[in-house]
Amino acid sequence: MPTDAPKLCLVTGATGYIGERLVPELLAAGHRVRVMTRNPERIRDHPWAAQVEVAHADVGDAAQVAAACAGVVHYLVHALVGVRSSRRPTGAPPG
Repeated sequence: MPTDAPKLCLVTGATGYIGERLVPELLAAGHRVRVMTRNPERIRDHPWAAQVEVAHADVGDAAQVAAACAGVVHYLVHALVGVRSSRRPTGAPPG
């Protein structure tokens, strides 16, 4: 594969705060983008929907994640669910 070929990047959480900003940047940089989602219907209304591959998968299912990662050069998995800025996590030092 030539070094200047577009790289395939996988983004989980593509409809979330980080993902919906990252996907257009990756596309603008010339990368191919695959988005992994539990609900493909949530992708269709984004302006970049027709420019990405959609992998219907749940991050908690190893086989689905492995399939979504096939051929991927770069990936991002992030999780901000349940994070509250007003409370410290259990066991966190005061501060």
